[in-house]
Amino acid sequence: MIGLGKNVHRVEHSSYLPRAYLFKMVCMEFPEPVHELAIPVDKARLGEMSKHDSLKVTTAKSSYIK
Repeated sequence: MIGLGKNVHRVEHSSYLPRAYLFKMVCMEFPEPVHELAIPVDKARLGEMSKHDSLKVTTAKSSYIK
């Protein structure tokens, strides 16, 4: 998307990218996502933390998990 003044225009990526780059995009291979196990939480350490910090630790998620 390109904004000129108060107008917004949609421009296809194939019109401005080099053909070699487009070819690389088409030929890309994506690996399977890695399954991550949850990190074990020590209940004794969790009890020593403030409520705010313990909430952060218990609700944190991996960037792979959406």
